[in-house]
Amino acid sequence: MKCPRCQTDLLKSSYEGVSVDVCKSCSGTWLDQGELKQIIEIRQEFFKSSNIKQTIDGKNFVVPKAESESRIPCAVCSKMMNTFIYGLDSGIVIDRCPESHGLWFDQGELEKVQMFREYWEAEAQKRGSEWEDLANSIKSPESKFTLSPFKILVNFFFD
Repeated sequence: MKCPRCQTDLLKSSYEGVSVDVCKSCSGTWLDQGELKQIIEIRQEFFKSSNIKQTIDGKNFVVPKAESESRIPCAVCSKMMNTFIYGLDSGIVIDRCPESHGLWFDQGELEKVQMFREYWEAEAQKRGSEWEDLANSIKSPESKFTLSPFKILVNFFFD
């Protein structure tokens, strides 16, 4: 299999106990369908809190124009991959095969996805009941908010 970014051969490697394909030239990683879920569930990698904070603070909702214009072919079927922001607001741009063969992560993106996911799972454990109460109060028919649901969420997270 060839690297979708630089066309060199991908080499088999183990990451978090999962067999992945890595490019030694550009340090990108190819994950077949289902491997990202396995990696996230295993959690053998530990990250510095400063790296986690940097990842969480790097939020962006839009794929940068340069990345959306530089589409790459799937390593399996060669169809042009779709570029998207992981988690809709993480700022982490990854590429997905339109035929669901897999995902391409440029250097460092796989680790950022792990940090993003693990951070928000931990936050959900800590604040889950608080978030559930907020969601229930917003959708409650007897609720008489003077603020829009968006403003309530902004106040909730930034006050």
